[in-house]
Amino acid sequence: MNIKHRSYPLRLKKLEALLRRLPPHHPKIPHIRDAIARTRAGYQGERSLDFHLSFIPHKDYLVIHDLRLFDGKHFFQMDTVLLSQKFILILEVKNISGTLLLDRDIHQLTRISNEKEEAFPDPVLQIERQQQQLALWIEDQFSITSFPIEALVLLSGKNTVLKLKNDRDSEKILKSEGFIHRLNKLEQRHQTAQISLDQLYPMAYKIVQGHRELHQNVLELFGIEESELLLGVYCQSCFTKMVWVKGKWQCSPCGIKSTDSHIQALQDYAYLCHPKISNKQARKYLGIKSGDTIKRLLVKLGGNKIGSNKDRKYEIPLPMR
Repeated sequence: MNIKHRSYPLRLKKLEALLRRLPPHHPKIPHIRDAIARTRAGYQGERSLDFHLSFIPHKDYLVIHDLRLFDGKHFFQMDTVLLSQKFILILEVKNISGTLLLDRDIHQLTRISNEKEEAFPDPVLQIERQQQQLALWIEDQFSITSFPIEALVLLSGKNTVLKLKNDRDSEKILKSEGFIHRLNKLEQRHQTAQISLDQLYPMAYKIVQGHRELHQNVLELFGIEESELLLGVYCQSCFTKMVWVKGKWQCSPCGIKSTDSHIQALQDYAYLCHPKISNKQARKYLGIKSGDTIKRLLVKLGGNKIGSNKDRKYEIPLPMR
């Protein structure tokens, strides 16, 4: 049973908004495209796990996706956590193509692709750290010190070739196709219930309540000023700047007319600048001179209103998934 579903990454939403809001020849665009490609590949790798998870006995496991907790000193993030009465299993999915060589003696993962070598951090070291941090969090929240916590790195790329310097490392890292077989082995290893079924669900919901979303400022991340962002509403078909005429957004080259094209523009503002906007800021940002028109558009969004009169700001609702 899914307790917390996987959602489209907030980081990816922000990066895509940033790409939409930069002039076509901005020097940071190649770096942003690269970040989008890597983040999207990671998300697609995580989604590919859903097929394998569909084979687990859902009455025995509670599934939590995209979990970020604080252990008292550091935040730690896990792709997927399976919670059962007998043990907890952390799953870290890596979508890395090519031939991979893991050398845990020096804690390095090397990718060889198109005769080029590239170094990555040791993913097994990452999940072992997650095991330790989750164990501390469980102990602190539930006063349980002996709950078994297992962890696996799953390689989602179908054409990925994995080579291990030490055979013992195969206990912690494997191709996604072998997940169910490995889960069966873990079930044989852990046959004693640590908590009752009545305790399992409250534990899962408290873990989800502990989740803390990561809110990155992508403008700071790439060294971009807010003044460099494009103003206005753009046609989603040809990316030409639209104009507001008689209650509709109009694109001259396409002939497209729309009543809601400003919504994505305002969501971009929320992702990149601030979750709330004033009437004056919205007039400048959207390119509409009428304060009454802006007020109607902002009220129609349905977000909370903060403050009154000249100081009033409007919360910009964002899609949940």
